[in-house]
Amino acid sequence: MPSRRQLLRSVALGSTALCAGCVSDSTGPESPADPSPSPSPSPSPSPGTTDQSRTDRTTERRTTRDPDQYEDRFYVENFDDEAHCLSVSVAREDDGTDDSDDDPVVDGVYRVSAESGLDFGVVGPRGARFEVSARLDTGASLDETWSLSACPPEYDTRDGRSAAVRIDEDGELGFAANACDVVAVGYELGGYVISPSESDCELD
Repeated sequence: MPSRRQLLRSVALGSTALCAGCVSDSTGPESPADPSPSPSPSPSPSPGTTDQSRTDRTTERRTTRDPDQYEDRFYVENFDDEAHCLSVSVAREDDGTDDSDDDPVVDGVYRVSAESGLDFGVVGPRGARFEVSARLDTGASLDETWSLSACPPEYDTRDGRSAAVRIDEDGELGFAANACDVVAVGYELGGYVISPSESDCELD
């Protein structure tokens, strides 16, 4: 028969086993075992670095030039495989205003090498009109009117209303000018002589 001391010891051990894992929570209901983490704030860019989202927004913005900043250049373009002698005159049309100038802005005889061009640069202000006359050593000639009217701002082209007297493969003369949405002159040939000097070549 067990002694009184053995009985008391058994009762104490059983009470300890029943209370194992019991924790008093004085702060309220038990929290979830795996709570969802709170979103972390986006870090601020370090000094000297670029916020890419801001960069992307900036590059989406598009600017256009003011129409008066376009360049209206005058060219002679020779698409023939032979050199030619050309007389050409570009004079502002008399519109009855004080700004009109009867003196031609281009006037002379020039030698044009095979498959190359002449670049006379910007010859007049936006809005002006010019009379263009040319005569080639083949006997071909032309008379054209060149208008430097402004394009709407959405047409962002540095070539403006540039124009050219053209010598084709058959030794004939033609005239071409850029439209607001089409660049037609000043780029097709391999080289252009800028601000060419007059030549002593002779027309037949």
